[in-house]
Amino acid sequence: MEKLIARINELAKKSREEGLSEAELAEQAKLRKEYIAKFRQGMENTLSNVYIMDEKGNKKKYAQDILDRLNSGELMHEDSVHYIDSLKVHTLVKGREIYGGGGISPDKFVALDTTHNTKYYRNVMAKGLLNRYAISYVDAHRKELTKRYKNDDAFVADFEVTDKIRVEIEATELTTPAIESFAEYIGGQTLAVEVKAATSPAGEFVVDSDIDEIPLKIAVTKA
Repeated sequence: MEKLIARINELAKKSREEGLSEAELAEQAKLRKEYIAKFRQGMENTLSNVYIMDEKGNKKKYAQDILDRLNSGELMHEDSVHYIDSLKVHTLVKGREIYGGGGISPDKFVALDTTHNTKYYRNVMAKGLLNRYAISYVDAHRKELTKRYKNDDAFVADFEVTDKIRVEIEATELTTPAIESFAEYIGGQTLAVEVKAATSPAGEFVVDSDIDEIPLKIAVTKA
């Protein structure tokens, strides 16, 4: 696996610096598929050997527990989540009520989104790009946000996404033709009035991302 990753990185670096031949592009595609297959197999092997213990001491596979939670409605309805009273504890500083044994329960329940979404959206979420943008936005506007919203409930109730944005995506052999073909679609998905490829993306927020293990930068600016 180490040799595989080393060769993938070697080709990625050469692609950025001088480009790849047709033979190298074919090798790169083959190696990526091989890496993904091995990664998935490794994850499956790991999860198949992970077990949890329920409140009665019964051992259950982790994957089966997730399926059971889905079937019982726990992932979609907050009132379907059941806690074990014997595992109830309180935090030392603020005395907040929490439960052990079944993982950490969030302050705000967010139901599993079962609606259809696009491959583009799934990739953005999988790479953590939306989370990183949200964190960057909060860091840059923390004083304004804390002054306007007194608590979490006020933020959830009153915050509106209204700003249009401009997006610059680092130009590569992969991204440039994709942006030319799908700029309008990406703009519609992200409220962007402009989506373009740039040699050195610049804007209010610049994040490091990747496409198929090839690192690139994405910049976002208010329109």
